[in-house]
Amino acid sequence: MAKKLERRIEKIVDKVLQDKFVSILHDISYRIGVLLETQKGMNRVHSHDLNLATHLLDGYVFTNNSPQAGYVAWTDVNIVYKGVTYTITNGNTNKKYIWWDFDATDNTKLQASDTKPTLTVDDVLIGINEGGTFHLTMAPGKMTPGGALLDGSVGSNELAAGAVTTAKLADLAITSSKISDSAITETKIASSAVTSAKIATNAIGSNHIQTGAVGNAQLADLAVSAGKLADGAVNSTKLADNAVTSVKIANGAVVAGKLGSNAVTSTNIAAGAVGSSQLANGAVIGTKIAAGAIAEDKLNLATHFIF
Repeated sequence: MAKKLERRIEKIVDKVLQDKFVSILHDISYRIGVLLETQKGMNRVHSHDLNLATHLLDGYVFTNNSPQAGYVAWTDVNIVYKGVTYTITNGNTNKKYIWWDFDATDNTKLQASDTKPTLTVDDVLIGINEGGTFHLTMAPGKMTPGGALLDGSVGSNELAAGAVTTAKLADLAITSSKISDSAITETKIASSAVTSAKIATNAIGSNHIQTGAVGNAQLADLAVSAGKLADGAVNSTKLADNAVTSVKIANGAVVAGKLGSNAVTSTNIAAGAVGSSQLANGAVIGTKIAAGAIAEDKLNLATHFIF
């Protein structure tokens, strides 16, 4: 049990020593190399010899996908700023932006985040981690990744004609306010693309309906009311045989002018329906009176008869 505890303590101590002193050892190795060059009479100006109001990166190593995929690790990083060398603690991150904050409580450590940092004149963006691949932005002569550009700094003049392709547009990225009036023509609408849910209430007027486009199948049951029929629109050819029953005719609706010649036959007149008021003067002639049809008491003659 004691040996296990001893080994655990040793591992903890090793970890602490590695975290705290490995960057110091790298810095020592870097400075020893500089001293050796000086002793050999090499007249080379090193970054620590300069007092410039710009950031210089010296003695650095960045490793992709370390300590695991998606991470970037750094060792032996030295930042020289205004004549002062800042030895950076070794570290790693899976965050996108890696920068140095001059005013940080501990400015021997690099900062990292997935959001673009706000840098002061004393701060500097070291580089960008693109899924485990490090892009150095601090050293001159390096290509500038898009993530290093200031938000809103790319205007329309910086975009080449045809630069924005379909693949560069996010789904649902184009809103109605980005589409000019009449921009979407017939050829831009796929067949069956416009569904009923996309048509506003009362959006389709009579000028949008082609002549003959509305057939029987397009009309709902009872959809055509009396107010939608023009006077005289329904003629005899539009009525099925026996279609108009007595319950469909209003009282007094059929006037004499609507009856054709000889249209009313005896079978259409109820018994006793024709009274004296319905008979015109002189309408009943002798041939229309049956033999014995008139009784004596129905005769009113100013003549004496002897039987």
